[in-house]
Amino acid sequence: MKDSGQPRFSVGRATAILEALQPSFAWPLEAPPTRIVSLVPSITDSLIQFGLADTLVGVTTYCAAPQENSLIQRVGGPANLEIERIIHLSPDLVIAGLEENHPKQLIEIEEAGLPLWVVFPRTVRESLSFLYQLAEGFRSQLAFQMVRSLEVSVTYLRSSTQANPVKMRYFCPVWHEKLVDQDVWMVFDNQTYAADLLSLFGVENCFGNRETQADNGGESLSEGGFSGGDPRYYRISTEQVIAANPDIMLLPSEPYPFDQRYLGYLQRVFREVSAVHRGKIHFVNGQLIFWYGTRLGQALQELPSYFYE
Repeated sequence: MKDSGQPRFSVGRATAILEALQPSFAWPLEAPPTRIVSLVPSITDSLIQFGLADTLVGVTTYCAAPQENSLIQRVGGPANLEIERIIHLSPDLVIAGLEENHPKQLIEIEEAGLPLWVVFPRTVRESLSFLYQLAEGFRSQLAFQMVRSLEVSVTYLRSSTQANPVKMRYFCPVWHEKLVDQDVWMVFDNQTYAADLLSLFGVENCFGNRETQADNGGESLSEGGFSGGDPRYYRISTEQVIAANPDIMLLPSEPYPFDQRYLGYLQRVFREVSAVHRGKIHFVNGQLIFWYGTRLGQALQELPSYFYE
């Protein structure tokens, strides 16, 4: 199976890597950083939304960068960084994500003596905590107010859906591979940011319990990553999707580029599934589902339309 380009890790191993990478790093810094290299598109997006774009000196090839700041340099893809270019920029802070960036390259950055902050949010709450830390470190009242607004919205939505759950089960693949004898789909379990975000709307992940699906033929992703695979992401077959009979299908635009060209194929292959009968096949901006950070605000505004009549 082709790798999605995102390195995967077991949660236990990820925690150990975080502890090893940052034995002496302390946030916030004594003074707000003024030269930042951001190695995660969603983090770059958050810094821009906070009005901190002028602190960016380096971003990945997949990051959006403000046109008015032509001095920002590209430092490679999140999973294939140009370490020498990063070092040459002399940043006073590098912000990275353990799920997006390869630990071996993060170790190179740390060994070069650059201040490195590595994050690994797996829930909406942890994402909000990260945003609060950013606001604190930059002494930004605007950022703090934005995060507080997001937190209030999340709290209200969670309490509302707990009282009135939608009772809808979804299938949201991360990757798709068409093999000779079968189709393979990669899904995420409930120990991920995406699943926690979608749970805010009262919907249930058909494949949230990896152990149960493994018993039914699901296979943990084995290639890529520092530890040999992250059990939170695993393969399933078309037959397993049909057996799960989801009420709704969410086809994100990234990391795999699902789009309308898939509609006829999905309607044919999953013709027995409730989501097809009910016309609930939705192509969704993947950033709304997978980008932790300030993109949460847009997710809270747009995602409900897929779940509520």
